[in-house]
Amino acid sequence: MKERTPLKPIKRDPLLYEIVRQRIVDYILANKLQPGEKLPPESELARQLQVSRASVREGIKALEVVGIVRIERGSGVYIEAFSFDPLLETLPYGFLFDLDQLSDLWKIRQILEIALIEEAIHLMTADRLAKLNDVVNTMHKEAVKGRAFPEQDRKFHQILFEHLNNRVLLKLLDTFWLTFRKAMQHTPNMAWDVDPMNTYKKHKNILDAIEAKNIEEARKALTYHYDDLTRKLGTIQAANAENVDDSDEELV
Repeated sequence: MKERTPLKPIKRDPLLYEIVRQRIVDYILANKLQPGEKLPPESELARQLQVSRASVREGIKALEVVGIVRIERGSGVYIEAFSFDPLLETLPYGFLFDLDQLSDLWKIRQILEIALIEEAIHLMTADRLAKLNDVVNTMHKEAVKGRAFPEQDRKFHQILFEHLNNRVLLKLLDTFWLTFRKAMQHTPNMAWDVDPMNTYKKHKNILDAIEAKNIEEARKALTYHYDDLTRKLGTIQAANAENVDDSDEELV
């Protein structure tokens, strides 16, 4: 086994575990450790860093949270393969109470879907078209009853792009949906869908263009779908701003 670059001792600090965390990251990079390789034992890390085992333990737990290492009880600490999952799982909370950023995020999703729709149409199969039709038919049944259908909306976009075999893309698109969903649950004046029939028609237009293999019409349908949602967000932002202004006046 080749000799590894040692860890550098650190001075004590109120945020010691953060320094420990960074030193371990530096150690991983300096020694070019690969996924599956094992870190030295906790006691050895503490000895090299000249800190307590408790500080090392906190630093390692912080690395586990962001997906850099994996702790196996009774076995040790192992390097994890890189994944966007920890970032994407926390992303909804970063945008939750900021409608300006939420609007920007929605615009990014629109750009991605419009850019990818051509490839999605070229790779579309009869089986996936049948699934999309099933989803849209369910949307129509719910819309007739005046009920919103957020899960069917989510499913439609998942089926539309899942055959591109891009796991990060699918996770990102789904995170956009989840972020928007959570924002609506926590934001006054924000409802999932005040006009389910209109939402059904927009998805039906997208599906019709896909079935006709008409890329330009599919892009137009997606653009209309997202532009309408962006306008709704703008209306909600304005309403919330008025509420804030009213509250400020009451305090004067």
